[in-house]
Amino acid sequence: MEMTKGVLEQIMARQADRVAKESEKRMKHYVAVSLRSLDKQTQKRMARQAQKSDERMDKQFAKWGQESDERMQRYIGGLIEDFDHKIDTVMEYVKEIPDMKAKLDVTLEKVGEMAVDVEIIKNAVKDHERRLQVLEVR
Repeated sequence: MEMTKGVLEQIMARQADRVAKESEKRMKHYVAVSLRSLDKQTQKRMARQAQKSDERMDKQFAKWGQESDERMQRYIGGLIEDFDHKIDTVMEYVKEIPDMKAKLDVTLEKVGEMAVDVEIIKNAVKDHERRLQVLEVR
C-alpha cells in the first residue's frame, strides 16, 4: 500500500501541477484579454480626448486668427486715415503754390525795380555830396 500511497501522491502532485498550470494559463489569458480590452477602451478615451483637444485648439487658433485679422484691419485703417489726412494737408498747401509763384514773381520784379531805384538814389547822393563839397570849397 505504501507504493500505492507514493504513486497516488505523485499522481496528485502531477494533477495539482497540471491544474495550477492550466489555472495560470487561464489567468494569463484572462489578464491579456482584460488588458487588450482596457487598452482598447483607453485608446478610445485617448482618441476622444485628443479629438476634443484638437477641436479646442482649432477653435482657439481660429479665434486668435480672427482677432489678429481684426487688429490688422484696424491698424491698416488707421494708417490709411492718417495718410489721407496728411495728403489733404499737403494738398491744402500745394494748391496755393501757383498763386504764391505769381506773387513771388511780382515781388521779385518789384525788388529788382527797387534795387535800380536804390542805385539811382546812391548816384544822386554822391552827386549831391560832390556838389556840396565843391560849394564848401569855394
